[in-house]
Amino acid sequence: MKMQKLAVPLLATDSTDSTERMGPPKGMSTLGVIMRFRNSAATLPRVLDALAAQTRQPEVVVGLDNGSTDESRAILERCGARIINWTQPYHTSRVLNCGLAACTTDLVVVLSSHSVLTETDTFARYQAAFDNPLVAAVSHRYMGVARFSDEIDLAQVRRHGLGRGSIYSNSVGCLRRRFWEESPFDERLGFSAEDYDWALTQLEHGRLVKLLTFAHEHNRASVPPGIFLKTSRDVRAVAHKHRLALAKWGAGGDFYEPLHALYWFARCLGRDPEARRNLRNQLDWARGALDWHRYDPFANNPLQKAHA
Repeated sequence: MKMQKLAVPLLATDSTDSTERMGPPKGMSTLGVIMRFRNSAATLPRVLDALAAQTRQPEVVVGLDNGSTDESRAILERCGARIINWTQPYHTSRVLNCGLAACTTDLVVVLSSHSVLTETDTFARYQAAFDNPLVAAVSHRYMGVARFSDEIDLAQVRRHGLGRGSIYSNSVGCLRRRFWEESPFDERLGFSAEDYDWALTQLEHGRLVKLLTFAHEHNRASVPPGIFLKTSRDVRAVAHKHRLALAKWGAGGDFYEPLHALYWFARCLGRDPEARRNLRNQLDWARGALDWHRYDPFANNPLQKAHA
């Protein structure tokens, strides 16, 4: 497959420190990107083209290579990215903490290697959202968070409950690094929901999470097996840790999900090719509601090792 050529080099490649070389105008916070990847050569060109098109360019890009055997590393290096080799078994929170330790800009975008930002002002909007010093993180408004306002505080989460749609996502999110220094991602969460947990910790400190609506694409080649089951368990454990109720209605709500499973079951009867996969995902989410306490990572549960 012929690789798409990047529109422009994302970063210069001389030996000068990138933050000094491409520093922002005086008084503006610096902004960097961390990106986890493994064999992402098929998706990285479009992701990096979209970064190169941003009106607010990042000062630095840090890539975390989780054992790639394709051209992923070379693609990022040609753009001037700094690459860190992650040689241990993949563990979401540890990898993110490693990346954030290496990316020392004021603001850090956590971007998936398959997430394409199709609007050129997304980074500029991220930056503007942090004008409020209480904002700890900014993220896309995903399905399942319609019940929240554009600036979320702890009172809203306590009122509406926590569902599948996270108030902050480490797929296309941006966070204030000094708040991460105070509270890194909890490394008891090795698979998912580390973003839910971190954002809730920030709200408990009296800070805010801001939601934006912007166009982007997720071009993930495949979904990890069991992701709905593991995420369902982790979300419930996080809610229990923070003493939060779970949402009942709306996407991710405990009453909504069984109804959604019935919907996909009906579609299966009509031989819908996508219905079987979606039904399995819904049933996995429901199963997590029943057995999450057996895999609670915050309870030193021995079953959690197999779950992670």
